[in-house]
Amino acid sequence: MLSTRWSWSRRTATVVLVALALVACGGADPTVGVWEVGPGDELRPSTTSFDALVSNVECNSGREAIIEDVEVRTSKSEVVVTVKVRGYGGDQDCQGSPPTLHRIELTEPLGQRTMIDGGCVEGQRAHGTGACPDGAIRYKPQPSG
Repeated sequence: MLSTRWSWSRRTATVVLVALALVACGGADPTVGVWEVGPGDELRPSTTSFDALVSNVECNSGREAIIEDVEVRTSKSEVVVTVKVRGYGGDQDCQGSPPTLHRIELTEPLGQRTMIDGGCVEGQRAHGTGACPDGAIRYKPQPSG
């Protein structure tokens, strides 16, 4: 009985160590990507979800962005959508890469708020670069009247 318990513990320890090694080798911490509204989709006051084309602004050797997390922050006047993408560890070259299509879900309709790409705001790496040619605003409601 003791040997069975010991081998189970060794097996468990081995699985845990292998899992930790895979996580450690899996790449760098997530970075902030940039996004634009996907083809055939349009932002409007009734929008509660939309397709986004997400790009990694870090060098990634031509690989598609892998979405790690989407953060949606809302206020009375704006909705800021920040997409975190997987960083790739080690040396990468900076060739272009295709964007990744990803569905963004909002917690409530967009309404009369401005939609902001959190990857393009001041303080983010893409701010002021060709990755954000139109700035951070992805949608601005039309004044009513």
